[in-house]
Parts: sequence; C-alpha cells; structure tokens
Amino acid sequence: MPAPGGPAPSWESTCKFGNASVSIVFASKSGDVTEDDMTIEIRWPGGNRSPLNLPERWYRPKSFVSNAQCLCSNIGAFELGSNVVVLLVPWDGRPGWDHASAILLDPIRGRVLDLKDDIGELGEPPMAIARPGRIELLLHDEWMLQPGDGEFAVPRWRILSVQGGKLITRWRE
Repeated sequence: MPAPGGPAPSWESTCKFGNASVSIVFASKSGDVTEDDMTIEIRWPGGNRSPLNLPERWYRPKSFVSNAQCLCSNIGAFELGSNVVVLLVPWDGRPGWDHASAILLDPIRGRVLDLKDDIGELGEPPMAIARPGRIELLLHDEWMLQPGDGEFAVPRWRILSVQGGKLITRWRE
C-alpha cells in the first residue's frame, strides 16, 4: 500500500470534446503506483469503455504548457485535425525524466485510432505547440556530458501528425 500522503493509486482526467464529456481513468492494480501497474481506460458517453493496450506503468498527472487549449485535465490533449484528438499521457521514467505515450482518438465516433507507447522524454514543464495539422513537443533528444558537472539534456522538437488515421512522429529539422 502507498504511504499516507503519497501518490494516489488512481486518478481521472476529464475531457470535453465538443458537447461530449469523456473520462480517462488511471488505476493501479495493487494500490501502489510504484509497482508500475497502472492501466488506462477511456469512458465514453453512453457507458462504452475502451481499455488501452499500453504497458502497465506509473502514469502521472501533468499539465502541459501550450499555445492551444488543452481539452483534458491532468494530461495533454489537443486537436490534431478534423475530428481527431491526440492525448499525451506522461509516465514515470525513473531514475530519469518522465516520458509520454500518445493516443489518437476520434471523439465523435468514440474510437481509439492509434497508440504510440513512448514518444520521448519530457522536459519540465512539458511543452506542446499547436501548428496547422500537427503538434510539436519539446523533448530531450540526447544527453551530453558537462566536464566536471555531470549531464545535461539537449532539447529538440518532435512533430506529431496524422497520416491515414495513424500517428506519425519525426524530429523537427
């Protein structure tokens, strides 16, 4: 069991997609998030549920800094075109920085279109820029040694876009 005052064994993100309210539930099977056993389930209007086929791990609530309106609480959620939304779900990358998974949704039809397990290592705070037809995330691309002082992260923008109903990711040149 988690220590009193420790991380919650379950939490929820509430989303507003047009007129539809959607919940995304994150729950630890053991009740202890440090066991890396959290699962994710989308609860659509009308009672339909979509368990996500992502690895069990410690999913963490985080707000994203962005020039676009975030459509969900506690995670990144941005429009990525007509009737398409991308969810950016942070997870614990200990002993390093947090990483993120990306989930492509069609909120009108209540469908999960695509998943990307690990799109990279997030900076702090996580940053996303919305541009026409894509989202750009500031991620740690590599680590460099600073003589006598340890390591430092080299940030780089990663582009997320949709092609043929699938998420496409690439580094910005």
